[in-house]
Amino acid sequence: MRLEINQKIYEFPASENDALVNGLTLEMLMQHLYPESTRGMAVALKDHVISRTDWPETTLHENDRLLILTATQGG
Repeated sequence: MRLEINQKIYEFPASENDALVNGLTLEMLMQHLYPESTRGMAVALKDHVISRTDWPETTLHENDRLLILTATQGG
């Protein structure tokens, strides 16, 4: 599966048993990319912010475009 994440192209290998390709949800992708924590992160899919409560039901598709943002502190 091909995804554009933060303006970079990522290819996930296709395999019948590969959970990262078949039925990939936004929650699964975020856990794969950020196994330690997704706290303070927001995701936009095709220019629409996806509520964290919707991550488990948001299925990703070939060529989807995502923007992942991380909240930071500063002054």
